[in-house]
Amino acid sequence: MLLLVLASVGIRGQSSPLATIRNSFNNGHFEGVVRLAPEAILRTRKAGTPATASELGVLKAQALMRLERYEEASTVLDEALTDAEQARQPRRIAAIYLARSAHARALRDFPSALKSARNALAAAASDPQIRFEYHLAIGRVMYSSGFDVAAIIWLEKAEKLARGLPMSLGHLDVLGHLSLAWAAKFNYARAIEYGEKLVKISEKTEFKYRHRLALYEFGGLLSSVGQGRKAKQMREKGLKLALTEKDAYQACLLLSPLILTSLYEGDVTSAKKHLLTLDRVDRDRRFLFEAILGNAVVAGLQGQKELSANYFKELETLKAHSDYLIPHWKAILAEKGKDWAGLIEQMKVLQKSTEESNFREDLLGIYFSLAKGYWGLGEQELAIEHARRAAAIFESDRPTGDTILSLSILETYHSVFRLLAEIEDKRGNTTTALELVDYSKARVLRDRIENSALRRKADLDSEVRKHVEELSTQLIDGGKVRDELAAIEKSVTLSLPQIAAERKLDLNSFDNKNLLRDTAVVSYFFTIGGQLRAYVIEDSKPVRAVELSLSEGEAARIAQSTRVKIRDRIFFKSDGNELYNRLLAPLSLASNHIVIVPDKALWKIPFHALSPDGESYLIEKRIVSYSPSVSMLLNELTQPVPSRKTIQVFANDSFQDRHLEYVNREAEKVGRIFSARPVIGATRRQFLSSAGESDILHFSMHAQADPNEPLESFLAFKAFGKDSGQITVQDLLSVRLKKQNLAFLASCETNNVLNGEGLVSIAWALLGSGSSSVISAQWEANDRSTELFTQKFYEQYRDGTSAAKALQAVSISMIQNKSTGSHEPYFWAAFFLLGDHR
Repeated sequence: MLLLVLASVGIRGQSSPLATIRNSFNNGHFEGVVRLAPEAILRTRKAGTPATASELGVLKAQALMRLERYEEASTVLDEALTDAEQARQPRRIAAIYLARSAHARALRDFPSALKSARNALAAAASDPQIRFEYHLAIGRVMYSSGFDVAAIIWLEKAEKLARGLPMSLGHLDVLGHLSLAWAAKFNYARAIEYGEKLVKISEKTEFKYRHRLALYEFGGLLSSVGQGRKAKQMREKGLKLALTEKDAYQACLLLSPLILTSLYEGDVTSAKKHLLTLDRVDRDRRFLFEAILGNAVVAGLQGQKELSANYFKELETLKAHSDYLIPHWKAILAEKGKDWAGLIEQMKVLQKSTEESNFREDLLGIYFSLAKGYWGLGEQELAIEHARRAAAIFESDRPTGDTILSLSILETYHSVFRLLAEIEDKRGNTTTALELVDYSKARVLRDRIENSALRRKADLDSEVRKHVEELSTQLIDGGKVRDELAAIEKSVTLSLPQIAAERKLDLNSFDNKNLLRDTAVVSYFFTIGGQLRAYVIEDSKPVRAVELSLSEGEAARIAQSTRVKIRDRIFFKSDGNELYNRLLAPLSLASNHIVIVPDKALWKIPFHALSPDGESYLIEKRIVSYSPSVSMLLNELTQPVPSRKTIQVFANDSFQDRHLEYVNREAEKVGRIFSARPVIGATRRQFLSSAGESDILHFSMHAQADPNEPLESFLAFKAFGKDSGQITVQDLLSVRLKKQNLAFLASCETNNVLNGEGLVSIAWALLGSGSSSVISAQWEANDRSTELFTQKFYEQYRDGTSAAKALQAVSISMIQNKSTGSHEPYFWAAFFLLGDHR
């Protein structure tokens, strides 16, 4: 009988009006909450339970605010406060004031929002739940006011106060706002940490609406840091959940970025599919603007100019039309159609509205687009003028290398230098063009690593925290400190210091110091239009530029197919000869040593495996090495020739369920060559404690490249307790290695992450940490062949052969050894030398 009674009570509790309405709210059925709440409130008042009536009133008001019906929400909150006061429950009274704070914040009445939050705390100062929600409310107001640092401080306090309290919507909102606030300060690593945490935690709660919103927000964050594929996965997951729950508003909210992203990528098929779903789901036509815009762009991309123009005219008649989005998309269509006059026309519209609105950040992209438009029309001087204006805006906003800027700004800045280089090349200023190309490459690589959106940044300075907390407390109490607080917010930088890349490339140093004896440096460069050029610096010869018949898109396809052919052992010398004839033959190189400075997808092509004659590999005829940029190579070659005598060998033959059979034996053989004892089963701690002591570092272990988050690519040391054993790119950048050391990564995929403009890899991280020469693998080679390769390399190198010549010798040795099958490029072409080749 007792069990039956308890079950009955449980069932009645779950089906009570309050539980039903709360469940509807948590699932995002706000119209349903507004419809059901009035009758439930009347019933609870008649039943003499004003506390419940007050709670129902708060839910109704919050639902009305979600529906942007603020006047009705205000009236409901007034009535709910009367109920709460009648109930004489401090927590219920405080809850009303917290809802009033949210209401005022939504209307951007920040003084009233702060006052209501203070009233909430005064009503129930000793209640842990209210103290937590008070700090959350203050954090929200600070964030909405533009005081991101203050928001972080108050939200972190709320996060601590939430520990031990029952899970609530407030817990999730703390994580969401911390993600937004850190992103506003361009600390995307922290923002992603909180965003990911929110997605995982919310999925396990009853707050299904908040989980879908978390997926939407996290998708936007991932998109802003260039993780488009992962962003798409988040949005598609959220869309599926919203459609299942029949939440039309959230479904449309998630469809909007999916449509626009598809259009940006030129994926008309996906865009049309999402537009059909939007048309079916958006019955109230709240997303009519997005639907018409999508159809306008689709028509434009399909060449239906008249239909596209009609859609754009319809957009301009809507009350909700955007003065930015319409000319923005018209400009995109004009550029895709190479309608340069049309691009300039739309960009001038955007320039006018941007300058009037003082949106300085947008001017960089506008000036760059104007420069492209004028360049397309052949008006060189106007193109240069606007490109230089774009660069000037960037450099004034980033006076030092440690100023954090958004990913889109960095991308545009790098592209500005590509355009300037293309213009200078056209004008016959080859050396100036090369300097701009090389600066762009050096700047891209530095920004990709040292200023990566995903790199962990320094936390807020303790003194800054203290000062901001004091000022924000004064602001809460009515103090006139807004300007002072805003000044501190603007001055805060969350970056690690970095050295600015030099713009000037001193090519005379190559000749004056005889650095390029019998050596040619080939720096490849894709223009803004995607055409390939090569700049050649050869011993005692003037710099020359050669235009090659290869587009950026074609290069990407060739790089991919070359990898597949090598992997499947079907990359023949005839294939290599075809590539050689397109990439190297037109350059007429006379030198014995070729240093390749690739660009974009060319990083994935093993040039040393190409064939100059269809009978032999390039490495059999010439020495081949690589460098991230000409300036980096010049910097290394101007240093004394490195003398490397001491070695540390780190080996680990297992990672998770993977076992590398020959790793330990390889390490022992390498150690014997230098009379050194290898560290077998090496741990992360052993490496970090001794990394800066030796001239040569050899790594025999598994490595893993992460194409979505390159800074999380790692070397797999032995796991120890809670230590995963992973040394990531981020970790390596914090390690100081011995100057001019050589690092040999006898691991798979240690140089195999192409991120946008250039490489972001373990190999580059070692260069950034002090290595001047890095030998690394582009794909996962057979560990038996790796053992043979490394042994023969070190035998040559120990006896005084340069790193580049030793690499050539061991490659030729393997090519000539047909008996073991190691002559295939798969076994020897994976390894290449990056940096100082001496």
